[in-house]
Amino acid sequence: MAATTFSLPLHQEHQRSQQPHWPNRMATVMCAKITARVEEMLKGSRLKRSTNQHIALIRPEIDFVNVDDKVLGSGSFSQVTAVTTRDGRRYALKHLKRSLMDRQDEFQLAAAELACEAHILSSLDHPNILKIKGWAENGIASFETGQHNSFFLMLDLLDETLNQRIERWRDEQEHHDFTSMTTPIMTQQQPSFWRRVMRCPNAYQTALVQKQLERNTDQLYHQTLYLDKLRIVKEIASAIAYIHSNGIIFRDLKPNNIGFIGNKVQIFDFGLSRELPALDTSIPFAMSGKVGTLRYMAPEVARHQHYNVSADVYSFAMVSYELLSLEKPFDGWTRDMHADLVCNRGVRPDTIHTMHPIPAEMTLILQQAWSNNPTCRGTMSQICAQVQYLESQQIKYLAEQQLQVDFQQQLQQQQQQQQRNHLAMVLTTPAAAHIPIHFSEDMSYGAPSACHFKASYPRSSCVSLDDSMGTIEKQLRIFG
Repeated sequence: MAATTFSLPLHQEHQRSQQPHWPNRMATVMCAKITARVEEMLKGSRLKRSTNQHIALIRPEIDFVNVDDKVLGSGSFSQVTAVTTRDGRRYALKHLKRSLMDRQDEFQLAAAELACEAHILSSLDHPNILKIKGWAENGIASFETGQHNSFFLMLDLLDETLNQRIERWRDEQEHHDFTSMTTPIMTQQQPSFWRRVMRCPNAYQTALVQKQLERNTDQLYHQTLYLDKLRIVKEIASAIAYIHSNGIIFRDLKPNNIGFIGNKVQIFDFGLSRELPALDTSIPFAMSGKVGTLRYMAPEVARHQHYNVSADVYSFAMVSYELLSLEKPFDGWTRDMHADLVCNRGVRPDTIHTMHPIPAEMTLILQQAWSNNPTCRGTMSQICAQVQYLESQQIKYLAEQQLQVDFQQQLQQQQQQQQRNHLAMVLTTPAAAHIPIHFSEDMSYGAPSACHFKASYPRSSCVSLDDSMGTIEKQLRIFG
């Protein structure tokens, strides 16, 4: 960004000047140690900066109009806040936590990992990977100022995380289930249904069509939601496959590290990602174990064994399970239970008895991807192709379902119009005011046991419930 006379508001300039920092000599030593560690971590790197990436060199006092105090997200070492640039755009600002300044070894490691994350992000160009827009003008040399946030990354701002979206869907499902349980199908206070049956010969057929339409519409909603989930799974798989093709292992795939801009998936937080020593990603390598979150962690990682990109495949399967079922895998399990049942005995989540049961064809993909044997999991490219096929089949199925719903809506409208016409005819009949409708005292299920009309009413328009009640009740039982 070009230099300008714009600067931070006076109160933020004051806050910045009051931030704790190391003495100059100590800051210089820390910066040198961080630089040496970064050079060691990036030694022999094959990654090159993408030609499509335009990364701005940022000077906060010039290029930022406002930095929010509210923390949008945080990890073990870093945190994210929102920032407004002088052109009015809002971005996410990622920097180290202030608390790390008291733990110099951890600060050096966290600073080096943040620099490596910048190196990795600047080399990747994929629609489902969060874009880096800028970093501190002086790079890691910015740490010579002695402040925890002097080196930072400026990233696209997310709308929500996958974890937040899953929680929203879960709340919507629980609300839907509650309203479904508390809505009565037929009560004694609803005799209007039976009056419609008697006043129009086609009324009970209209009610049955209405019930079937409601069921099909509800099914269409859930199938559309499943299609949206498949799209998300496919985009996650596509991004991870691209990362692996560049010889990188992500190592921390979980719903909190997957976000959305609009409706597009964005993989972010490459702090634990590492470039593999060789492009042959099928070779297991010795890397630090217990990396990531336990419920999404591959067994070989939890057991401190050698591992490769297949560990990401396992994590992908667990994330996909949570997305599709809306239930956390191994929820409430202790570390000992996880080590014994998951890592040693190969226990995996139930895909049937969940809030949203997972279809058989998708279950097969998950079962292969979370295999205890890393060599049996397949690659992310293969999984992406399989999910893409399921997505195309689901699109075809939904098109057919939509045609059925559209037809039933048209049929319902026609029958409602017939009812209105019939009612208009009855009301315009000279003897309409003298047509009695007699109900017996037995109103069980809201239904009369007998009725009759005077002879002045056209006999062809009458309905004998004694003759047709059995048929109506059978039809109602069929449709719920």
